[in-house]
Amino acid sequence: MPTPKWKPGQSGNPKGRKPGTQYQKKFAEAVSGEEFRDLVRNVLAAAQSGDMQAAGLILNRMVPALRPAAEPVRIDWPEASGPLEQAQAVLTAVANGVITPGDGKALLDGLAAVVRIQEVADLIPRLELLEGKT
Repeated sequence: MPTPKWKPGQSGNPKGRKPGTQYQKKFAEAVSGEEFRDLVRNVLAAAQSGDMQAAGLILNRMVPALRPAAEPVRIDWPEASGPLEQAQAVLTAVANGVITPGDGKALLDGLAAVVRIQEVADLIPRLELLEGKT
């Protein structure tokens, strides 16, 4: 097997594609020329005459996608609750229709992340004690 002329992790073509490739030239000609303006006019005319694909193309490029607004989630947490009780409260809220399943999943994912962080925080002093650093 021949050995590559470059080191692992280095690109075999560090300067990249040379400027002025055929694709770049064609794109520059189309964007700067009257052809591009004609294309835009044709798509607009098609959309105005009822072509739903043309209308969708224009709307997808011109109007940002609507995203659902996140509303605050309110859950009655049990007194002095830990992660297990909190997870059960989330599942109960989902089952009772108080919150959506998507919100419930987001809350459970957040609880899981907090538990993992707490586990690491609890392990650090124990590791330091074992290694004799304290």
